[in-house]
Amino acid sequence: MTDFLLPEKINNMIKSIPKPRLFYKKGIYVGGLFRPYMSFQEYTTAAMFSGSEVITPLTIRFSAMLGDESTPDTVRNIKKMEVRFFTLKGCYDMICQNIPVQFIKDEKKSIELFESFKNKRAFDGINKKSFWQFIVNNPESINAALHLYSNEGLTDSFINIKWYSVNLMHWINEAGEKYLIRIKWVPIVSKPFEKEFLTIKSAEFISGFDPDIAHNELINNIENDSFPKLELQVQIIDENNAANEELYDPTLLWNERQFPFIPVGVLMINKILSDTKRNEICFLMTNTIEGVEHYSTGMNDVFEFIYKLEAMERGISL
Repeated sequence: MTDFLLPEKINNMIKSIPKPRLFYKKGIYVGGLFRPYMSFQEYTTAAMFSGSEVITPLTIRFSAMLGDESTPDTVRNIKKMEVRFFTLKGCYDMICQNIPVQFIKDEKKSIELFESFKNKRAFDGINKKSFWQFIVNNPESINAALHLYSNEGLTDSFINIKWYSVNLMHWINEAGEKYLIRIKWVPIVSKPFEKEFLTIKSAEFISGFDPDIAHNELINNIENDSFPKLELQVQIIDENNAANEELYDPTLLWNERQFPFIPVGVLMINKILSDTKRNEICFLMTNTIEGVEHYSTGMNDVFEFIYKLEAMERGISL
């Protein structure tokens, strides 16, 4: 090539092509509002929890860990709900998933965990042989594996399932007192009913009949003004009483009798966001506001690094 500018132009063209995500490729962005039931200033100075008159706008992304844009919603998967609260004092990101515990707590095992999911060279499903071999070699993962292979891992909805925070948080009040927090989102329905669990056979049928069933359900509800609602609930522990190391273990649940979930407020989803809007956002666990502090662990730091690197590859400013 005699045109010395041509290689540079080709390089710029290649760089301009959007890079795919490593995980959570298939997803949908929506907007909504959050309103607390009452003031939680006893526990946190965060303005979004300061009183029932405070309404905070949100951006939310629902997605699935394994597969790509063509993967059916009913494939056994780890689904994620990322919520960005646009408060007067900055943005706060709350990242949740459809199973309540993590597979590991040691970040040194993270690459081995990721590799155990891979089919061939892609994260397009669960490689049962390598996955269960990992579980056998790492007994602390059994809890998460049982949740993944229960009805929590086989779902056909984003709005009729429960969501759990992937990381611990501290709430900090005006006196500087810290409270350890775990979060859960619970769907609110106008007419409560017992939803039948999805069976493997029905999941396989739906995957061919309506592979985007969770996305379509969400879109249809919004377009028909039947706005989905989720209730935010929290478990609260005074850090002065949190000496037990198991409370900080992401592979274990907290005893709900000892630490019951407290209703905090309601999230309402009311719009689908445009492509332009959705491509500008990278959700990060470390995006917090006054009164909320991210509890850092090695495993969370690994995921944070992956999210940041992917965002930069996609041209998103952090």
